[in-house]
Amino acid sequence: MMKMKQQKGKDMVLFGGAGLASSFMQNNLFDQYNLIVNLVVLGEGTPLFKNPDVSRGLKLQQVRQFNCGNVLLSYHPK
Repeated sequence: MMKMKQQKGKDMVLFGGAGLASSFMQNNLFDQYNLIVNLVVLGEGTPLFKNPDVSRGLKLQQVRQFNCGNVLLSYHPK
């Protein structure tokens, strides 16, 4: 994946669960985190940030609110 990231071209987007995202986080492959908060309670889930050092190393860049009530949070690594 690192080889793909270093190639010129358009940005890549990862749509996946916490497990897949976790492997990308461990290898520092994200330049930006876009998290959509949807106020639906489904029960227990898999934490996205299993390693608290990752979440502490992020800086909030932008917040966007949608008419449906969802919120988009954009973070960049510090």
